[in-house]
Amino acid sequence: MGADDVDGECFFQQDGATAHTARDSMDCVRVMFSGSVILRFGDIAWAASCPNLSVHCHFLWGQLTAKVRADKPETPEELKEHSRDGIRAIDKVCC
Repeated sequence: MGADDVDGECFFQQDGATAHTARDSMDCVRVMFSGSVILRFGDIAWAASCPNLSVHCHFLWGQLTAKVRADKPETPEELKEHSRDGIRAIDKVCC
């Protein structure tokens, strides 16, 4: 597979293992998946504390978190309401 085979709809999720993040390996991955590398310090940040989330769950939680935090809820009740609003606001295309 070459860089021309990736159509912009493809993502590469890296597990972060030292052997997989060698400079030569990552240079190749970044060329082939430019802007679409999911890794702790990649194009799309992947938190080390959530290795069990699938790519889809990680994306969905990231979208929801961004929507909820944008309104800066100050109480637990506001947080719950903003969370509900954020869930309703997620575009069905994302799902």
